[in-house]
Amino acid sequence: MWNKILSSVAPMLGTAIGGPFGGMATDFLLDAFSDDEEVNTKEELEAKIAKASPQTLIKLRELNNEFATNMKRLGIKEKDLAAKDRADARAMGINTTLVPQMIISTIFILAFAVILYTTFTGLSDMSPTQSTIVNILLGILSAGVVQVMNFWFGSSSGSKEKDIPQI
Repeated sequence: MWNKILSSVAPMLGTAIGGPFGGMATDFLLDAFSDDEEVNTKEELEAKIAKASPQTLIKLRELNNEFATNMKRLGIKEKDLAAKDRADARAMGINTTLVPQMIISTIFILAFAVILYTTFTGLSDMSPTQSTIVNILLGILSAGVVQVMNFWFGSSSGSKEKDIPQI
């Protein structure tokens, strides 16, 4: 019940509570309600939100805006962390061998090419069941080829950010 109230009144906080920023959002709410003698634990916070007095709803709406602003400020740091992560991955390739990745990538691309060729040339007669299985496998391999290409050639942050809702 408290989750639904939080998600409708403070959608950014509601989403954060259920995701990877759950701990940060919970701490943010506990800190914001720390002046309230009834709220010292997560359970007490949930009970306070479940009661949903008008003052609590107004405070949640304000906190949602403040949390969104804080997350936007942290966005710059998140980008820096992502850049560092890519740099670490590139350093791994320089400091160690990439032979296992090269072998797996080659097998994946070859399997995709063989199944694609077999499917479109009609090289083998397949039953409807086999055809369904091959089509499913072709879909899985198609998605995997994108992952392999992104590993070797990277992906732009712009393509990732186009799917992230703006705050």
